[in-house]
Amino acid sequence: MSEGNSLWSAALFGQDTLRIQGAVEAGLLDTRDAMLDVHAVARSGKQYAAAGARMTNQFDRVAEHVLDLEIGGTRMVPVGTFYELVLVRNTLLYPFRIDTQKRSDPGEKWPRKITKIVAELFSAFGPQARWAEEALPGIGVEPPEPDLRRSLAELAELSPRPALVLIPYVMNLSGLHGAWWGQANLLDGAGHLDWASRFTALSVEQPGRPASVPHSRAAQPVFDSGELPHVMLATRSEPERNMIRKLDMPLKTEHEASESDTAKSDEH
Repeated sequence: MSEGNSLWSAALFGQDTLRIQGAVEAGLLDTRDAMLDVHAVARSGKQYAAAGARMTNQFDRVAEHVLDLEIGGTRMVPVGTFYELVLVRNTLLYPFRIDTQKRSDPGEKWPRKITKIVAELFSAFGPQARWAEEALPGIGVEPPEPDLRRSLAELAELSPRPALVLIPYVMNLSGLHGAWWGQANLLDGAGHLDWASRFTALSVEQPGRPASVPHSRAAQPVFDSGELPHVMLATRSEPERNMIRKLDMPLKTEHEASESDTAKSDEH
């Protein structure tokens, strides 16, 4: 069901295909790192903090790496929620997690409830294949076309109309275990998808990154690192001791802390 970059992605991104794909992959790996770092700092067995970091970083980090390519016309599109989507080569990129367990492909079902923003994105920017003519068993009721929010309605008026590329991925607290990108149609309100034989696997290599552990600082010098120096202890010679006795000078030693000293120390 997968096709190579020379087909659907090259048709959308042209000579920038590999650069954009690399930026998407880097954004997902950065999302993984942010999730693991936050989970480690949270010091909790629960995954609320990690989930929040993943959910926001998936949009921000992908957009950041794509913007760094400095491809003409690239910009952020507000969609009236907590995130914005990056538009590159007249194509919206939409990353989302589909699972926490490893799998061989993105599947043919939206992983959760179809929200209004998701329905609008599919309705306005999906490839709109004529799926109804070959409806699958139990499928064939076209989802209602939602009213578009202003930012998406303005975008949909562009000519040519922007495309939508989905970026489904698999991630858990042990890392990024699968990712793809491609185009699909939303077949019905239950979330069935038709990829139209157009998705490609992305690289999810994660060299040397331990799960749930922030970046090690062991290699950095700290104030108490290294071995303690060997200090030679010097004692007074016998002639010096005799001279002190003749001068009737008391030997000075470190005095024990008095109650008044302790009180002063407690005040500061």
